[in-house]
Amino acid sequence: MNAWGDAVMAKYKIEKHVMNKSFRGGLFPFQVRMFILVLGLLSNHLAWAVIIVAVGAAYTALMRLLGVIVKLRGAHAES
Repeated sequence: MNAWGDAVMAKYKIEKHVMNKSFRGGLFPFQVRMFILVLGLLSNHLAWAVIIVAVGAAYTALMRLLGVIVKLRGAHAES
């Protein structure tokens, strides 16, 4: 998602430092997903951990995408 966001920002000539925060963070960043998977492995509940990570990652990706769309529409309207 970060690379895609950088490419879109370059196309619209948007300053990276201001907009690139839209492509990071969220409820389930990489570190949280890995922690849940390791916890699932250690507790012998890997199937549940994978389900939780899948749902959380999908939610995070959707929220990031919607945030990017909103910011790009605002940036596009200004130009």
